[in-house]
Amino acid sequence: MEDEKALLIGRKFETELFGEMPVRSQVRPGYLSLERSIQQQVKSNWKRFGRAIASGRVDHNPYEPATGKLDLVWKAVKRAIERKWPKDDYWPVLLYTAIGTNSLDWHHGVDAFVWWNGVFVTIDASTYYKGEKKADFILTAAELRKPNLSYFGQRVANLLIRRTQE
Repeated sequence: MEDEKALLIGRKFETELFGEMPVRSQVRPGYLSLERSIQQQVKSNWKRFGRAIASGRVDHNPYEPATGKLDLVWKAVKRAIERKWPKDDYWPVLLYTAIGTNSLDWHHGVDAFVWWNGVFVTIDASTYYKGEKKADFILTAAELRKPNLSYFGQRVANLLIRRTQE
């Protein structure tokens, strides 16, 4: 009973963060490496966005997230990068989702990732800090509050910049 309650709280947080979510598959997908999982999810997000545009409904746009509270995370990362990176060498900040749909979430514990300048940083949305951390960052409800959100955006931006320079 306690596990069910924790699961419901977690799903509520994910819905608050990601907005309308696809129905979770109960079938565990085959394992793909992290990089292949990222590629699969980029393709899937753009297909989903294309279908949404064709049908005339608003859906997740990696260039400018507007569903749930993802836009807050995206804006915090974007602002932090803009403060630290030269404007003449600026790439768009993209935010992709991966909730419950493929190897990225099932095998790598990644619910979303930020892509910028050819590198990515992974995020696991959770209601608590888990013992085993698979994603680069855990995003909890506390991180969505000011000033934590700004600090979270700065940490993600710093890792993106460091990975760009490696």
